Formats: sequence, C-alpha cells, structure tokens
Amino acid sequence: MNDDRSIIPYTIIAAMAQMDSVLETRLFGWVMAKAQAVNKLYQKDLSDINLAHALDFVQVTIPAHYLLPPGDTNYSQIRKAFKLATKTIHYEHEGLVADFNIIANPRFIKRQGRKLISFIIAREIWWAMLDFTKGYRLISLQTYMRLKSTYAIIMYVLISQQTKPLTYSIETLRSTLGATSKAYARTANLIAKVIEPARRELDKASPFTFTYELERGGRGGGYKNITIRPAMNATFDGELSTPMERERAEELQRQRIRLDERVTDYVMHGFNGSAGECERLERLILNLGSVRDQLGKLATIKEAADRRRVRNRMAYLTASLKNA
Repeated sequence: MNDDRSIIPYTIIAAMAQMDSVLETRLFGWVMAKAQAVNKLYQKDLSDINLAHALDFVQVTIPAHYLLPPGDTNYSQIRKAFKLATKTIHYEHEGLVADFNIIANPRFIKRQGRKLISFIIAREIWWAMLDFTKGYRLISLQTYMRLKSTYAIIMYVLISQQTKPLTYSIETLRSTLGATSKAYARTANLIAKVIEPARRELDKASPFTFTYELERGGRGGGYKNITIRPAMNATFDGELSTPMERERAEELQRQRIRLDERVTDYVMHGFNGSAGECERLERLILNLGSVRDQLGKLATIKEAADRRRVRNRMAYLTASLKNA
C-alpha cells in the first residue's frame, strides 16, 4: 500500500524523541499525513518554486478514537496527546535557525454526536518536512499507526526502506530514541527495556524489522557502538485486518487532499467517491476557482447525474470535470 507513505527528514525523528507517549506519536502521524498535501507537490529540483505551496496554515480534524487502541473508549486520556503543542522542532536552513511548536490550538470537540480532535499545523512544519539537507526516511503511515510504543515507532522510522546497516554510538542511539533517563544508563538496560521490546513489536506489526550487534571499545571495555541491521519481515502479511484499520487507512488518504473539507465531503457523499478518488480529481476541481465556484459546479454536475440516473457517479464526475 503506497498511498500513505511519507518522506521524513532526520529533524522530524529528533522531534519524535521528545514525545512521552504513543498518543503524542499517533497525533504526530496525522501531522505527517496532512503534510503529504504539500510533499506530493514538491520537486527537489524546483524547491524555490514549490515551497510556495507550503506557505499556509492547515487545520486537521480527525475522529478522536483514532488515537486509542482498538476497543478502548477511555477518551479522557486523549488530552495527553495535546502535549505535542508544547514540543518543538529545531529547524536550520539558509541562515535561518528556529525552534517552533509542532501543532497549535489543539481541541477535543463533539460535533453531531461524534468525538473529534482538531489542531492547526503552521507553515514551518512544511519547511521541516521539505528539508532534505539532513537526509530522509520513507515510511508507511499505516504501519506507523499500528505500532504501540514510541521506541518501536522511532526504530521503524529509522529502518524503513533501508538496506544498509546503521551504526550509532550507544549515546547517540539513546538520544535518538529519547531513552535518556537513568533507567537506561546501563547498556544492558537499554537493550532489555528499549531495543528488544521494539524489535519484538516490529516482528509482529511491521514489514521491516532488525537485528543488532554491540561493539566494545574505550578504556573500560564497555559497549561503545551498536550496529542496526534492517531486515524484511517475512512473517508480516500486511493486511488491514480490522474495520478500524480500514477506516483509518481511508482517513489517512483523506488528509492528503488539499481541497476544502466541504468540497471533499460533497464529492464523497454526493458522488459516492473514496478519498483516493477525490485526490485524483483534486487538480481538476481546484481549476474551477474558489470554493464557492467548486461547490456550484459540483452541484450542477450532481443534478445532471440525478436526472440521468447515472450509476457510476465518479466516472460521470471525472468526465464532466475534464470537459469543464
């Protein structure tokens, strides 16, 4: 499933190391999902031009239960994810050095009986997402959302799509994972409480896993470096096994759409379209003009489809937009 993949620079991994709970990392996953609306328009060779697409503020609204494990209805804990509004990303580019908050104005709301989370992403997030100067990782957000611990999530981001071994000093790996408390000061504890549990979780829930080797060095003869060897996980079938996973996959796709939410809703409900189909028609719809113009044209096409009793409404909409 390639539609939910995201390019993540190392500066984003550094931000993830600050996160204290899987609720924060899951909320951050939706930040990355929405960032696809910018990344899909970005071409490295035209960065100065394409960056103009990033100069806006975006609001994300998602069902609150997406942050909870399947079957968990304890919505009171969701506000823990809002700590993400106090976490910062360090950004350096062309003389600009800045630290900025990952999200702003997080809210837990109810709308027509549905529990929702809403927050704002500033334009600086897009700049961080488009910063290729420190390298990047390509990940599947659907797999990312399936993982349950922050350490497993960060390890997954590090190894995904990688074929060469990754060697870190023990201290660098501690910092990268955010495992800097005294509880992990001894390498044996870091391995037993962080690395091994992360590996076991990836074995169960990810197409990528890893093995590792420790290297001794220094005067005391203790462990100095660790080499992470990414590996394909032959036991992972990749199926979206639960209704919630399938629903969340659709919502991940929807976050990539740059259309106004009212326009997306109209296409999905008026023409029985999926999020993926909306995205494919995105440019044609944007060419119609303002949001009011877009809704007006879509309404006209829907009225014509109703009169003609069209069965395949999305095909009719596509043809109508191409001829508009």
